[in-house]
Amino acid sequence: MKITTTSILLICTAFLIVFMGCAFENQTLVSIDGKSFTVADFNDRFQFAPTDDSLQRVEKIREFIDQMLMVHEGRKQGYEDDPVVQTAFEAHEKELVYRGYYEAKVVDRVKVSESEIRAMHNDVIDKYHLAQIVVDSDSLAQYVQTEVDKGVPFDSLLAFSLDTLTENGDIGEFSVISLPPEILTALKKKKEGETTDMIKFGNYYYFLKTVRHYTADEPKFEDVRELISNNLK
Repeated sequence: MKITTTSILLICTAFLIVFMGCAFENQTLVSIDGKSFTVADFNDRFQFAPTDDSLQRVEKIREFIDQMLMVHEGRKQGYEDDPVVQTAFEAHEKELVYRGYYEAKVVDRVKVSESEIRAMHNDVIDKYHLAQIVVDSDSLAQYVQTEVDKGVPFDSLLAFSLDTLTENGDIGEFSVISLPPEILTALKKKKEGETTDMIKFGNYYYFLKTVRHYTADEPKFEDVRELISNNLK
C-alpha cells in the first residue's frame, strides 16, 4: 500500500491546523494508493482542544491517518457489505442528522462577544519559552527550593532534575492557552530569566525558568477570528 504525504509541514506543525481557514480545507493531508484525504476530512473526524499541545495534535493526525489506512484496507477486503458494518453505517447516519440539527438549532444561535474572541487570541499569541527542573521527592524539592531562594542559578540545579532527555531542561514554547492554571500563576510571579517556586503537579515537583516571554506575530486575529469564535461556541 502506497502512502504519500504532500505536505510534511502539516505534520511537523500540526498544531497550526486549528487556525486554518477555508482556503486550507482542500489541502491534501495524506494520499493512500492515490486516494487523497484532505484537511476537511480530518476536521470532520477530529477537533483540537484549545489546551492540546503540538504533540497531542500530532497524535490526533496520526490517529486520523491510521483510521484512513484501516478504512481503505477494509473496503479492499469487502467489509462494506458486512451486516455489522451496515448496521454501524445506519447508526452513523443518524448521528450525522443529529449533529446537523444540533449545530443549526443550538450552536448557531450561541452568541460570542468580540472581547471573548480577542481574549482567547491574546492567550494564543502570548508565548512562554520554558526550561524545567523536575524531581519526585518532597525532600529534594524542598532543598532545590532553598537553593532557588538563595539565588542559585537555574543551570547549577539541573543536576537534580529527572529530565535527562532535554538539553539544559529546555522544553520549548507554550501558548498561555495551553498552560495549566497553577503553572501559569507561578510563571506570572516571575520575570524573564527567573525560576518559579516549586509547583506540585501530579506526583512530581517542577521548577520552571522563563527563557523568554513574548507576544507572537502569528496567527493574525483576522485570520483566526471565525475559528476562535467556533471554538468558544
